[in-house]
Amino acid sequence: MNFSSQAVADINDYLDRVNRALALPPSTRMPIVDRLYRQIAGACETKAHQQNRLEVGADLVEAELSALGSPESLAARLTEDHLRWSPEAFGFDRAQFGERASAFAKAAAERGEHVFFASIETAANALDLAAQKLREAVDKFKTKT
Repeated sequence: MNFSSQAVADINDYLDRVNRALALPPSTRMPIVDRLYRQIAGACETKAHQQNRLEVGADLVEAELSALGSPESLAARLTEDHLRWSPEAFGFDRAQFGERASAFAKAAAERGEHVFFASIETAANALDLAAQKLREAVDKFKTKT
């Protein structure tokens, strides 16, 4: 769906203001702003489709942006949400977590090795049993002839 030039300008201006207001590093801000752009554009396209429009106008964009609130308040909410749900908040980058993950990986590897050797042993036993059955069949065949 097409966006009017004014609608594009309004979205870009809003996203720039949100981007500047985010209290996060640039590498973290970009995915958040990109996700916000897709959310705004998707909502506007849906409304335009419901109204049987061929173009998203500035009026739809303004309605969506006003529903989101000011760029500064939205940036504050997005920053808070990001910090609440970031990996750092769960302690994934702490040494203790790394030690636990390493211990888990080591235990999984040991168990995997045990399962591997048990599987090889089972396969070897099955082959021995098959060889024994073949020998018995050969012996029966020889006695019949």
